[in-house]
Amino acid sequence: MKIKSIIGIALCIFVISLATSVWGVDRVVVNNDAGAIVLRITDTGDLLLKGDIHVGSTVVPDYVFEPDYKLISLSELESFIAKNGHLPNVPSNGEMKNKSLKVVDFQMKLLEKIEELTLYIIEQKKTIEMQQTAIDELAERVAEVSE
Repeated sequence: MKIKSIIGIALCIFVISLATSVWGVDRVVVNNDAGAIVLRITDTGDLLLKGDIHVGSTVVPDYVFEPDYKLISLSELESFIAKNGHLPNVPSNGEMKNKSLKVVDFQMKLLEKIEELTLYIIEQKKTIEMQQTAIDELAERVAEVSE
């Protein structure tokens, strides 16, 4: 069977669950054009995969790097976290427990946060460089006055 979609993966997981619980089988081999992919559900319920899962049609959050992207200030971010206990646009612990999770969507949210962190780091670097320039100028003035 060739896995072409998330539905195919979900079906494979269902078959593995069924095989594990009903027939006592501890692994299912799915053959594709590239060879065998081994999927297994452990007795603790973990899903193990030997192989790769490829997902298409995913919107990568490169919009974060667009000039018109509104990156909230670190002060606003700090306030949001203090009030809500999680990052903006990321599900809270309660939401994660009560709703199903689309793994790809969640990974893209995490990538969005990584890209935002990169922008914050760049901002901080610029601030540090300006402060270092000011320190160097003050040190030169102090040296001139001391002479």
